[in-house]
Amino acid sequence: SSPRAGGAGKHGRADGLADAVKQVCAELASDLVRNGEGTRHALRIAASHPAGDAWALAKAIGNSPLVKTAIFGNDPNVGRLAAAVGDYLGSGAGNRAAPTSPPITIQMGEHLLLRDEQMFLNARLERELHTYLEAAACDTSRGFPPHNRTVDIAVRVGETTPTTPDAEVLASDLSYDYVRENADYRS
Repeated sequence: SSPRAGGAGKHGRADGLADAVKQVCAELASDLVRNGEGTRHALRIAASHPAGDAWALAKAIGNSPLVKTAIFGNDPNVGRLAAAVGDYLGSGAGNRAAPTSPPITIQMGEHLLLRDEQMFLNARLERELHTYLEAAACDTSRGFPPHNRTVDIAVRVGETTPTTPDAEVLASDLSYDYVRENADYRS
């Protein structure tokens, strides 16, 4: 049958190719993060921020040395996550529309950690999240980590309940091995 008979037509093939290229690029990006120097955890940070730049918010969290080291230590440190969000919002770039603090929601995996200035972390949840982080760690003893596990962090700033995030960023933790390898590197 012809391509048009199935409804794909010329544009359907182009859209299919674009989707396939996006999928391959996403998988390559994930592989790059997982195979980074000293990486133990790959982070997937989903951000929603209708009054600001969700991409910059997600990057601020993924680039935070304190968040990266907490994740490396299997520590679900809500304070460090909230501080990374606060640093972004305090920079002026993240809070263009409102002179007051917008509501912030932070999740790790399926667990709600912070909503409307209320922290939900307790001893039981901290143990569960520690186990979650341990299970998400890469086994680097065999070279390239053969899995697709990530530490999933979702952040919403503002009065929004999106079904899909405005932006998603991949990052890695910050390990002793990363520091050691890069401290010993000579150009």
